Amino acid sequence: SPSGSFHAPPGSPVAQHGHIQVVGPRLIDSHGVPVRLRGMSLFWSQWGGKYWNSRVIKWLVKDWKISLLRCPMGVEAGGYLQKPRAEQRRITRVVDVAIRLGIYVIIDWHDHNATAHSKKATDFFDHMSKTYGKYPNVFFEVYNEPIQQLWATEIRPYCQSVVETVRKHTDNLLICGTRKWSQEVEEASLLPLKGKNLAYTLHFYAQSHKEELRVKARTAMANGVAIFVTEWGTCRADGDGTVDVLETTKWMEFLEEYNISDANWAISDKSEACSALQPKASVRGHWPVSHRKKHSRSTNSRLFAHHGGHHASHHAVRRHGTGGLTDSGRLVRASLREWSASHHAWGTPTPKNSSGHSPGRGDAEDGDDDKDDDDDDDDDNQKTTTSTTSRQDQDIVSAAAPLARVWALACSACLAIGLSVVWAGQSPW
Repeated sequence: SPSGSFHAPPGSPVAQHGHIQVVGPRLIDSHGVPVRLRGMSLFWSQWGGKYWNSRVIKWLVKDWKISLLRCPMGVEAGGYLQKPRAEQRRITRVVDVAIRLGIYVIIDWHDHNATAHSKKATDFFDHMSKTYGKYPNVFFEVYNEPIQQLWATEIRPYCQSVVETVRKHTDNLLICGTRKWSQEVEEASLLPLKGKNLAYTLHFYAQSHKEELRVKARTAMANGVAIFVTEWGTCRADGDGTVDVLETTKWMEFLEEYNISDANWAISDKSEACSALQPKASVRGHWPVSHRKKHSRSTNSRLFAHHGGHHASHHAVRRHGTGGLTDSGRLVRASLREWSASHHAWGTPTPKNSSGHSPGRGDAEDGDDDKDDDDDDDDDNQKTTTSTTSRQDQDIVSAAAPLARVWALACSACLAIGLSVVWAGQSPW
């Protein structure tokens, strides 16, 4: 872990907000100001570990403007239970990078059966909280998604045990999953955990979960507990389907209204709708924005439908290469960048007078990639696609765009993409 008397970089989210605490249903920073953190989730560590590196995280901070990174450490199916040392090294590597960059980071016990692995989980969080509890950056998500386990007699006792273990070392934020893939937050609010700085997990996927889940969240918050959306997708609950722009817009407006922090699923090149990256995207970041996913016909039609009345050509879309951002990736990146531009630093609204689900398995990895990659200049068995990066730093949306109007963001994003390709001497359609 970072050594000595480490201080967050000036101007970074952690330098601005410091230690986060829960007061009623809200997250409050060290100055007593409500805060909302926004960012991305990595993919299951045992299958998406190639993106668990410093270059990717630095790019997400620089280009996507994240203030939060979620690190879902896989537990079963070749994860921590089978390879504890490799998985712990992988977690340590990315948490250290997040601390040095001054962003918040969630250590996630990514498990559907944590109650069956209670001893392993308790020992893991004992070590992690002892190692990282002194840093305000680090949050602990102790149970990703329970399924049908009962809250009162299974999930709650497990979470309470981990809470007591972590509290021996730190009072940093601790987040507990709720029943039925972390959706039954109102049930947890009726029999909450004992302790302070505790939040409850809500997960949603826009194409599958709609107003009925927002009603549950409102009920939980009215009962006085804090909600943290540690995982959400623009698509269907199984990670695939199509990008649901309209319902994503409603969810973004809901999260903004209630100041709920969130991390989008996921930085992955798995061939499914919720992946932010196209297959074979670089493991070093710097992903082209303007490449379009070959098979996303229905999504492309919706994203590009408002360009002066012109619709996207399906044939033209198919001619674009791979390796950049998917429809979901472009949409989420635009939302994060707009949020950052509309707020002073990260999380605090800019004054008006200022100038300014269970995803599929994927391809398994052998766990031998756990060496430090900070200064590694060797090839990553794939080349970074750079044909359209000359305009990648161009803002997709104006800072004056209405906050969290994701539909407008999507249209603006695609217009900028089209213009960038035209300027490069190519036809966008």
